Amino acid sequence: MRKQCDTLQLRGQRGFTLVELMVVIAIIAAIVALVLPTLGGARDRAKAVECSVNLKEIYGTINLYKGELNHYPSASGVRFFLQPWERKIIENDSKYAKIYVCPGDENLLQMIEGDYSFVAEQLEDLDHFDSEYTSYAGRNQKDYPMDFNKRASQLIVSDDDEMGLNHRTLVNVLYLDGIIDKVRLDDLAEGEEFYVGEDSPIEEFRVLQSD
Repeated sequence: MRKQCDTLQLRGQRGFTLVELMVVIAIIAAIVALVLPTLGGARDRAKAVECSVNLKEIYGTINLYKGELNHYPSASGVRFFLQPWERKIIENDSKYAKIYVCPGDENLLQMIEGDYSFVAEQLEDLDHFDSEYTSYAGRNQKDYPMDFNKRASQLIVSDDDEMGLNHRTLVNVLYLDGIIDKVRLDDLAEGEEFYVGEDSPIEEFRVLQSD
């Protein structure tokens, strides 16, 4: 009886065999492979939501501009939505600079959140505040001026520009009536790149300009 107990105790202490260990590792690897894409998708969705909040803030600054000057910004591209900055209706600080950066544009976001003194000096001149410092594209007012008799459904700002996608499957958009929506990129041909401007593969984005 004692010998049998000793044998059982030894079996309990022997640990995993190599085969059992390999099976456990394989199971863990399979679980990780299933979970990682889900986590990545959740992070991307969260960044897309933060991005839409940025567009809401940008719309607010455009309306501050209109309220003070009694007209909408007249410039094209990024300068369309940056004129409130140029007129100093909003302050040159990292809080406001961040609303022009999509959370999916991580490198630019790190620059804004880092030593802002250098960025602030650059952005004293609106000519420096181009696509290098913003993730968004604005209305091309020169070639596609807004029709204020047709307020709704006029695209004025979008996420993403010629630098590539900030979200994997969609682009956030802002319309003149304040509606914030998303355009899914399901219709793009395989291997086709998204960008805004007159040659955009999606007609809706041809009224925008990134510089």
